Amino acid sequence: MYLAKEFWWQKEGDVHEDVFSVVHALEEDQNYRAEDNLSWMRLFSNVNVSGLSSANYAQRSSSRVEDVTLNVVNSMCETVTSEITQNFPKITFLTTGGNWSMKRKAKLLDKFVNGQFYATDIYNVASDVFRDATVFGTGAMKIYSDGDKLVVDRIFPNELYVDDADSFYGKPRQMFQKKIVSREVLLAAYPDFEESILNTAKAEIRNSAESRVSNQVECIESWHLPSREGASDGRHCICLDNVTLLDEPYEKDFFPFVFMRWTKNLLGFWGQGLSEKLLGLQVQINKRLNQIALQMDMLTPSVYLEQGSKIVKSHMTNEVGSIVEYTGTMPKVHVPQTVSGEIFTHLDRLYARAYEIAGISEMSAQAKKPTGLDSGVALREFSDIQSKRFMQVARAYEDMFLQAGRQMVEVAREIVAAGGEYKVISLGDKSIEQIDWKEINLKEDQYVMKIYEGD
Repeated sequence: MYLAKEFWWQKEGDVHEDVFSVVHALEEDQNYRAEDNLSWMRLFSNVNVSGLSSANYAQRSSSRVEDVTLNVVNSMCETVTSEITQNFPKITFLTTGGNWSMKRKAKLLDKFVNGQFYATDIYNVASDVFRDATVFGTGAMKIYSDGDKLVVDRIFPNELYVDDADSFYGKPRQMFQKKIVSREVLLAAYPDFEESILNTAKAEIRNSAESRVSNQVECIESWHLPSREGASDGRHCICLDNVTLLDEPYEKDFFPFVFMRWTKNLLGFWGQGLSEKLLGLQVQINKRLNQIALQMDMLTPSVYLEQGSKIVKSHMTNEVGSIVEYTGTMPKVHVPQTVSGEIFTHLDRLYARAYEIAGISEMSAQAKKPTGLDSGVALREFSDIQSKRFMQVARAYEDMFLQAGRQMVEVAREIVAAGGEYKVISLGDKSIEQIDWKEINLKEDQYVMKIYEGD
């Protein structure tokens, strides 16, 4: 275990050695997370991948012959993702003042953020993040600036690290992201550190072919939130194993990530995924399928001939209307008993139970309407019932866009404060409009954000 005499965010000067030591210690202490994520990945993808690193995520450790033939984890996660992410939440802003100028700025802010949603393709990113939440328990997107451009990326949960003790109540004060980055990208972003970037070791590679085409290195980005507003202990760093590329104060009270959890655990930072909840059922379904397959393989008809009977065996064929000559006892064909109907019933019951746990109906998954529901009123009532089952998850999905909107506004404000320009194209029903942040310039305490509930 890494025991620091001085915490990395308190140390003066380069911190890359301390940051790498902390992250490697967290990797060792939290190996259970990596093993769990690998299990959920295998369940969902139905492929026995070797690991989740860049060197082995595409390497299969066994033949597909052993793969699951009825994958409820994949089916449920994909169905729920399709059901929830078909909605495109929009943000609206309410001002604390009632004058015309404030209302106009609020409307511009509506157009600004919703235009930014389309510019960053956030709805597609959010769909991937939501699916990560169903599979791994927690999905994450990162919102940051690349020069004067705002970027939204889906982040694989395995890249993120928080300390278990620090995140006991689900609100850690520090966070780390370990990412494999192209050396050329780092050279372009940090030309002053060319020698150090060229000398840092390559990321893990699997074979000689990769060594000829892959030129990536391990990069760790770290954040420590300020202990209170105005405190000087907030810090943001980007490090390689031999150099600190970026070291700056961090004044925000949140990390540049937006998280989505399928189910929040009672304690800790990470959520519980649908794949974990379905694990027991998937194991039972696998057993029943194997049982059925073995019994079906044994269902081979046999012909019983009395010993000493005068039968020409070549006459025993599977041709229709064939003639078999015999003397003595007539030969008998025995067909073993087929698989018990109770096994198929139990298998169907397990599959139906998976839909109940996921909170969806089999008819919804198959895009069918219930028999007898023909009127619009009845169908809307059925849809409302279905929606209530997703109420908590749907709210978490919408909250993801509220948090994303908040962070986008903060990034735009920072870019303009640094002397840059930030303009967004807003899409209307029949026209487009360019929105300049300088025309808005509302402070955070002058508005309230909420999900737009209009048509």
